[in-house]
Amino acid sequence: MRKIIVLAFTAMLFMTCCKSSKNTANGVQENLDVNTVWVLKTLKNKTMAFGENDRIVTINFNPEARQISGCSGCNTYFGTYNEPKKGKLVFEPIVATKMACPQSMMDTERSYLSTLRKVNGYNITDGLLNLLQDETVVLSFEKQTYTEE
Repeated sequence: MRKIIVLAFTAMLFMTCCKSSKNTANGVQENLDVNTVWVLKTLKNKTMAFGENDRIVTINFNPEARQISGCSGCNTYFGTYNEPKKGKLVFEPIVATKMACPQSMMDTERSYLSTLRKVNGYNITDGLLNLLQDETVVLSFEKQTYTEE
């Protein structure tokens, strides 16, 4: 049953990876929830710019199952996490599919996944999810909604 849930969730993410997005920041403190898709805004303080044909880097949380998943720029990924206390995160092994993409997308993906594996904290404010390594923001995401094209 768990494999079916993971496969279904991964398929859903694969389909949403290429859809257009719209920011829905609402200015209140939020929690990690299953209904939110987060789109990468900065990676190690570098602002991300996704072209029309690029796959958008995303992360989704499923607190009930303690799972993460998303699009890493080329491939989809998933794993598990623990939240030992509010504001702290420990990611368990993160695995990704193995498709090939243009070198620039592969470079972004490699840097993103490497950075994601080092995350140990987070905060969410004004529609932004900041993932931290110790007290330093290493990944920043915008809260998004997706529309069918």
